[in-house]
Amino acid sequence: EARLTCQLRARFRPSPDMRLHSLALLCLGVRFSALQAFAPARKLAHSHRLKAEEPVEPTTPLVEEPPRPAAPAEDVSLKDYVFGKPGELKRDLGALGTSVERIAASIFLSSVVAFGGNLGGVTSAALSTMPVQARSLGLDLLYPVAGFKRYRDPEDRFEFIYPYRWLEDQAVVLARTTARAGNPAEPILGMKIPRRVRGVIPRVAFGPAGREDALENVSVIKQTLLPGFSLRGTLGEPEEAAQKLLDSSIAPPGSGKDATLVRAQAARRNSLEEYEFEWTVEGALSPRTNGNKRFAVHTTSIITAKEDELYTLAVITPQDKWGPEAKATAEAICESFAFR
Repeated sequence: EARLTCQLRARFRPSPDMRLHSLALLCLGVRFSALQAFAPARKLAHSHRLKAEEPVEPTTPLVEEPPRPAAPAEDVSLKDYVFGKPGELKRDLGALGTSVERIAASIFLSSVVAFGGNLGGVTSAALSTMPVQARSLGLDLLYPVAGFKRYRDPEDRFEFIYPYRWLEDQAVVLARTTARAGNPAEPILGMKIPRRVRGVIPRVAFGPAGREDALENVSVIKQTLLPGFSLRGTLGEPEEAAQKLLDSSIAPPGSGKDATLVRAQAARRNSLEEYEFEWTVEGALSPRTNGNKRFAVHTTSIITAKEDELYTLAVITPQDKWGPEAKATAEAICESFAFR
């Protein structure tokens, strides 16, 4: 075995030529690897060398341009400033999904609704700037004008104005409805007629809401006259007629009321003669409802005869509220009393 091993080593021992050939191959491999590693750097250096060898063109110095003059300010009118130039407003509204026609129609419909419904009192405020024209057109039947509305009786055709916050007295409406049914003493639908409207029932009455003592209201009473009646011929002169009224109806003896005549005068309106009375009354209210509580009122009244009917309009105001404003209100109501 030792001899065989020595023979194999002698047969496969590399010769000097084989060693030199292996060394040469190793050197070639190392050089190729080095060339591959430094190839990008060589390419970059070569490109820089080529750029350095290129001829350099002379550069022209930069010349600063002179500043351009500012454009003159455009003279814009107020109309163009608000609505834009022609076509701009329509284009902008179209981008918003609307148009001038739609906006105009909306404004018109809103105005109609606002004026028709008197929203926020806009209609009353507008009509109050021209009360004479508004009342001549009968618009105060629907809308308050200068603080008053108008009542016009559909049957007897008389009319007058009253404070727009006053309401129609439903007790009077009930009493009139019951009287028309044929039995004034019989209540309708279980409703009791107040004592204050029994007897001579007013044609209509208005007063402040929630007040049941009838110490502040306006009412009209209609009575049928006997043939041949006249204010002067039957009742006498204004002062004489007023005193008769106070002594017989307003404060008769034993009633516990004291009446004082303030003024009485005659006037003629619309071809009808009328008497204008003003008086005060003090006394005790009915003990059945108000104990011994006393009252004091100021009354302004108009009495006139038309055909065979006598009409009496009375404006009653509590004495503690009587003043310039209450007086002006009472006079305005009396002056408006007329027939259509």
